[in-house]
Amino acid sequence: NDFQVVQPKAKRTPAEGKLFDVTLAEDVVLVPGKAGAYTLGPVTFTYFDPKSGSYKTVTAPRTSVTITAPAAPQFNISTQPGTAAEPSAPAKPSTLPAVPPAPAAIPRDPVSGSEEVGAPFEPLTLCAAAVAPGVGLLGFWAWLALRRARQTDPIRPLREAQQRLLKLLGEMAALDAAAQKQRLRSWQREVATLFALTHAAPAASALSALTGNGSAPRGLANLDGKVWSTLWAEADRALYGAAVRIRGFQPLRLFLPSNLFPFAALLALVFVTTLTLKAEDPLAAYRRGEFGTAEKAWRETVAARPTDWIARHNLSLVLAQQGKNAEAAAQAAAAFVQQPGHPAARWHFQHASGQAGAVPAPLAAFLAPDLAHRWAEHHSPVQWQRLLIASSAAAAIAVGVILATLYGRRSRRVLVIAGVLGGLSLVAGSAAYAGLATYGVARDHRAVIVTQGGVLRSIPTEADTTQKTTPLAAGTMALGGKTFLGWMQLTFENGQTGWVRKGDIVPLWR
Repeated sequence: NDFQVVQPKAKRTPAEGKLFDVTLAEDVVLVPGKAGAYTLGPVTFTYFDPKSGSYKTVTAPRTSVTITAPAAPQFNISTQPGTAAEPSAPAKPSTLPAVPPAPAAIPRDPVSGSEEVGAPFEPLTLCAAAVAPGVGLLGFWAWLALRRARQTDPIRPLREAQQRLLKLLGEMAALDAAAQKQRLRSWQREVATLFALTHAAPAASALSALTGNGSAPRGLANLDGKVWSTLWAEADRALYGAAVRIRGFQPLRLFLPSNLFPFAALLALVFVTTLTLKAEDPLAAYRRGEFGTAEKAWRETVAARPTDWIARHNLSLVLAQQGKNAEAAAQAAAAFVQQPGHPAARWHFQHASGQAGAVPAPLAAFLAPDLAHRWAEHHSPVQWQRLLIASSAAAAIAVGVILATLYGRRSRRVLVIAGVLGGLSLVAGSAAYAGLATYGVARDHRAVIVTQGGVLRSIPTEADTTQKTTPLAAGTMALGGKTFLGWMQLTFENGQTGWVRKGDIVPLWR
């Protein structure tokens, strides 16, 4: 009765490799309420032994315990039920208790699913995509100017009268005599407009006076019989041109593969789905501890879809489980660059870099990011490139709207909205460029990471021992170039080039 009993839940521990063998442990904590000498036990426990088929009893011997009062009592624990313990003034300890250390970092669980982020654009493609909206804007501007020129052309009424005259001539051929008279009046009016005559039905002498004497209206060519005969010939061809003959249905089209096998695509989809379901699930293999099987599956996925950041991340996890820290760090860096905003990719990149003891120089600042790097890791390089292109297009659209408004009916509201859109697009473009530049070499689609420390060779061979070499550390980032018989040429930021084995590098994007 002088003790309080704290009895946690029993702890079940299954035996390794066995399904039904379990160890059951139960710890009972006795908290003394006052000083004194106490005798505990003996304690007996009877259980059934399945091996011998009989009941057995085990006994814990009697144990003596002496409880001494502290120099300055810290707690007054009541042993009577229903009464709460009243704490006394605590004594200041001579030394502070030690803070237990946090558990050492180990690889986290893999991420399920698949997600491709796309590779960055080549510099020429990115430049062309960013400049294309500006070129389109210039074309739109030229179209607006051309339309304005057509509208302000002094000869436009004559040209429109000529078009209406040609239309009337085409309609008169199919009308009866009464309708032709009505169209003839319209024809005379359009001819008067075309030749700038003052009479609605001018005399023949008035028309002949315009032929060859320089008195024709500005914009009209010399009027002669040849021009009018050509006009009538063109009208005849327009009215009585040859008809188009359309070929009839061809019954032999039934032998086309697209008509004979309309369900070929569906069957192919079912076949591929069946193969996918039969394939080994790398997540299940990882959770069973079959790291080699999971590594093989994720390597195949990365080879087929190099911009699938989830496959890269999971491959880095399984490599870390097997102690392949250098390659695990490279794959983790690739997953981080492809999807820097995901917490799992960001955490494992820091963890894997710490385990490998090296980090690529362009990405080192992301381990302890400042304001610029925190902003940059909101998006991957390819996402920043897309935002840069979209900002360029939005700016071009805004300027185009302003030009269209100035050339047409002016609206202050439209001008304000277009100005705001243009300003926002400039801000977004500047932010996108800043975020993209923060990644350095990693934003290039040719970026690779060296996974094995060794030497950088001047020629792609190990047989020539007289060639010049230089040390190459694991974790170095460079640009991959041309390949030759299992070798790849690397180009570094300082302009240095050299050759390494392709198996010693991990491309970030391909």
